[in-house]
Amino acid sequence: TIDKKRSVRNGYNFLLSRQTILMKRKKLIADMLLYNFIGMTVAVSGWIWEVLIFFVKDRRFVNRGFLYGPYLPVYGIGAVMLSALYYSWRRCGKSFLQKKHPVRESCFIFLIGMCGGSLTELCTGWLLWHVFHKKYWDYHGYPCNIAGYVCLYSALGFGFFALVWIRWIAPRLMRAWGRLRPPMQCFLAGLSDLILVTDVIFALMLPNSGTNITFL
Repeated sequence: TIDKKRSVRNGYNFLLSRQTILMKRKKLIADMLLYNFIGMTVAVSGWIWEVLIFFVKDRRFVNRGFLYGPYLPVYGIGAVMLSALYYSWRRCGKSFLQKKHPVRESCFIFLIGMCGGSLTELCTGWLLWHVFHKKYWDYHGYPCNIAGYVCLYSALGFGFFALVWIRWIAPRLMRAWGRLRPPMQCFLAGLSDLILVTDVIFALMLPNSGTNITFL
């Protein structure tokens, strides 16, 4: 009888552990799909933003970026890093990221966005210049610029975007994404990744360049 009870208990524990593993795997896949969606959405939004800036400035369309498609991955990478960091810290129960400290939380989001965005832009710009000898933006002449890769204005812009993103945009996008069925999420993520990878392969062989696209 004791052996039988022990066997039942071991079987139950095995099923429970297996269910836990499956749940963790399911959540990991869901998180990967979500961050894929966030990255692509913000990458496209960043491209639209920069195209509009140059259209207003020069009254002409400029296909901004290293890639040929309508996306700027540097924006998407920044948004994914910010979202992952912020929501991970919220899940860990950090007291200064709770709603009872809205001002402190907003300052934290702004600083993380400013520092993280500037670091991402600096590393990306440095890499593009030293690998492909092309500059896709140049902040020379702007206050507090570092080799033209980052400046005070861009840093403040990243901080402001981070605040708007976390407070208003991200929660709504995540709810909209959650309404889609998993098969549709997988299809959209796979399609967007296929397009992006194909674009990257072509851009590595012949990077996008031209007037107001590259500056050196």
